[in-house]
Amino acid sequence: MTKNQLINKTYYRVFVTEYENQQPSETVERVQNQQAVERVSLTELGGRGELVERAQRMQNQHPGQHTDSVQRTKHTQRVESSHPIHLLGHIFFTEQSMEQADLSPIRFAQGEYYYHVKDYEAAIYKWSNVEGELGDWAKKNIGDAYYELGWLRDAEKTYQSIRSKDEVLSIEIALQLASLYAEKNDVERLYLSINKAISINPDYPNVTELGRTIYEQHQDWQNAVVLVVNEAVRTEDTSWFDLLKTYVDKGYTRDFVPDYFQDSLQVLAKVDESRFAQLLKSLNNSYIGQAAFVDWVKTLNDLLLGVEEIEERGPKQDISTVLHHSYLELMTGEYLLNELKTVMPDLLTNWLNAMSGEQALVPATAVMAWNEIFPSTLTIDTLRESEHHLFNNDISFYDSTEEVLTLLEAIMAWADKHTIGEKIKWLSRKLLKASERGNKHLLVTGRKGSGAAETINAILGENLLGDENITMFIEKATGTNTLTEIKNDGVQPVTDMVTLQNNDLVELRWSTPSPLQKLDFSLISIPEMSGGHGQENDIFNYSNVSDGILYVLDDHEVLREGGIPELDQVNHQHVPVHFLIRGERESKATRERIQEFYPNAEVFTLSNITSDMSTGNNLVHFINRNYHIDRENSTQHLISKVLYLIRSALVELLKGRTTAENSFNFNLSFIEELTGKLQGLESSLQDKLKENTLSITEAYRVLKDNTRRNIEVRLPKILQECTQYIKEDSNFREIHIELDNKMNEAIQTYVQDSLIPKFKSDIQNWMNEAERELNETQCYLEEMSETINTSMEEKKVALAGDLQILLDWKRDINRLTYRIEIDKVNIMTRNKPAQMLLKSAGKIFGNLQQNKQILYNQYKKKVENDSYEDVTTSLIEKFFFEFNLFEKTMKSDIALFFEEPLVRVHELITNVQAEKESVKEQLLHLKENPELFYDPLKVFEVRALQCDMLKKVNEDITISYYPMEGK
Repeated sequence: MTKNQLINKTYYRVFVTEYENQQPSETVERVQNQQAVERVSLTELGGRGELVERAQRMQNQHPGQHTDSVQRTKHTQRVESSHPIHLLGHIFFTEQSMEQADLSPIRFAQGEYYYHVKDYEAAIYKWSNVEGELGDWAKKNIGDAYYELGWLRDAEKTYQSIRSKDEVLSIEIALQLASLYAEKNDVERLYLSINKAISINPDYPNVTELGRTIYEQHQDWQNAVVLVVNEAVRTEDTSWFDLLKTYVDKGYTRDFVPDYFQDSLQVLAKVDESRFAQLLKSLNNSYIGQAAFVDWVKTLNDLLLGVEEIEERGPKQDISTVLHHSYLELMTGEYLLNELKTVMPDLLTNWLNAMSGEQALVPATAVMAWNEIFPSTLTIDTLRESEHHLFNNDISFYDSTEEVLTLLEAIMAWADKHTIGEKIKWLSRKLLKASERGNKHLLVTGRKGSGAAETINAILGENLLGDENITMFIEKATGTNTLTEIKNDGVQPVTDMVTLQNNDLVELRWSTPSPLQKLDFSLISIPEMSGGHGQENDIFNYSNVSDGILYVLDDHEVLREGGIPELDQVNHQHVPVHFLIRGERESKATRERIQEFYPNAEVFTLSNITSDMSTGNNLVHFINRNYHIDRENSTQHLISKVLYLIRSALVELLKGRTTAENSFNFNLSFIEELTGKLQGLESSLQDKLKENTLSITEAYRVLKDNTRRNIEVRLPKILQECTQYIKEDSNFREIHIELDNKMNEAIQTYVQDSLIPKFKSDIQNWMNEAERELNETQCYLEEMSETINTSMEEKKVALAGDLQILLDWKRDINRLTYRIEIDKVNIMTRNKPAQMLLKSAGKIFGNLQQNKQILYNQYKKKVENDSYEDVTTSLIEKFFFEFNLFEKTMKSDIALFFEEPLVRVHELITNVQAEKESVKEQLLHLKENPELFYDPLKVFEVRALQCDMLKKVNEDITISYYPMEGK
């Protein structure tokens, strides 16, 4: 509630108005005159409650005090220019002197003024002393003051403490609480408050609009829709219905069950027929494709059967459109017959009742077709009405193109989810696109060797076709020339025409400058007409989708009695058939026979058909000049073409049930076989991992052992050979140092000149062998990838080991071999007893000549007979230290090589097994739910029959139909 609204309840309005708008003298005069107080009435205040007419009661209760007004004239003159609060104070002073003073209204007014000037504490003080009929309003105002001060908790408690039966006050409190909870972002309580306000009195000004705004701000479309529907029904105000339509168009109502809108629709039908039809249309569009669509149609049927007949032409047309769209949606093959049978009879009845004249033909044929397939489901009245529209109309031509194209599109959409040959789907879409663009197709054919292929080459300006007997669709294009083969299992590009076989279907998009660019038609080329009969014959199949036939004859060819049997098989009633005769001279007998059997045919003779531009241009000129179809025949022929494709597709789909089951069984067998191969591959890779790991690590161990033995054999001998440096005249006091140096020099020479080169050569050989083994494994992986891809007929697998480990090994080996360094070794200077004894003896006796011989012999004996085991062990440890670390990582490196292939193969096994389970489920679903397959075909059969009937309306013949064989 706004403050201005509440202020209007009080004396404050009177005095502020007087103070702001009147002259001071007028104010004084009013105060002096007791009658001025009497005018402070409810009517003047314009408030939302009743106020006691203060002056009247004062006069009645205290008549003697009337003379006091005269005595206080001087005082009132001082109030002349006073502020309103002074005036209220004057009234308060006067009132409180009375025996039964009622000060609450004055305090209420004073509080209002203080609130107005934002002195909230003073306002709260004044209102807290208000009693009586204004007490609850005063409490509410105190809550407002708390709210303005930002004391939301105190405001909430104050509002909630008020218990009043005053409807207006209750609504205002609810609205204030809604504002408070909105500020606190307490959505739940905000909703409770606004709902309470609406439930008390939805007619209260702007309360429902406020509720709608709150719901929209919080995007709570559920509550918003409920509010709008309730208000639309309650008020019958079209603005609420317009808002509901907006919600429907935006998709906010899809979660509601359809019959929720039945009451509102019934009300709207009485209020505004046009809006009723538009809302029906919006609801229908919103439910199409949703799970609740069948329920919506039930609601729609009940509604239309219950409301009075719509008289206005526009709304009636809109309703018929809604019913037509509902019919088309139900007949897409997505709904089962047990669902359709509950709604279709009433839908057809409503649809028929909504139409008249030419437009009634569509629902009338739908009724008859449905009754043909599902007899006894429609009422006699509906059938009679349908017959009346069919057999008592004066329509010369009805264009049912939209109906047949819509049906073909529906069948193709359903076929995409089921097993059907790609050829019929491709041909159907080709025709649909041609109908959209207004393209026409000319069939060029003849007997073997007649020159049909040369005719196509002449129009293309290039010798493209030879002896191949293929069916080719040819279109003008931009960019590059493309040739595509259409098979029942898919579409693929053709790189070489040699790979094509007889009766293959291909599409050529030709961009090379040629006479074709001037042709008004696209071409269908069948160079050799098959001698077969019936629908297995390509000439029969493709002539049904052509708009004209050019039959090529050789001048030596003789026409038998009865014309050309192969040509007479095809449906050329509505398309022109003309002839091209190839030869040096035209056979008069041939021309006469052509005119006899094909009186409307034109004949064009060429002595020689070549691929030069002149011949091609002459052919194009002949074709453009002679192949014309009037609009009515053109439309009728298009309808015939589409109906032919519809029947062909339905035949394919009828076969599809068995084909699908066989396909699932084949897939299961294939998946089981593939799973076995993959599991075998996984096991083989694990074996190869073990084999490669053992082979490579064992070869490395042998390499190390051989090198170790080499050191153990060679190093002691090299050190023993150092006796040559011991002489009888050697300085035995320093001989141990000299020997140490010589021995270390010999060790370094051995390591650098012999050991390292030999080790490098050996480890390189090991590296080459390891690389060979892993490369062989990689070749095996590639072979297995190719095998799997061949089995799966797609390049899905590319198994590859991590060959990076070979590069890492090469890098590590080069680094390690170049870093081999052997530090100086203490050999003769070690602190072993023998060495210490010799050193001591040399130092003590080294200068005595007679003792040198003894020392000489002892040193020589020591050097020659020492095993040098500790030196050898030390050298081996130092030499192989980092190579041992390299060996420890070797197994993990080899495992890393196999990691990605093993993971990939395991993923494939998992995916294939999941696919196997999926196929099993689909096969089981197919077997347990045959209606999912057969029900849509029955639906399409109904629609195909309807299209046949519409076509036969133009043919002015008795309507008859023989249902498709099968379930």
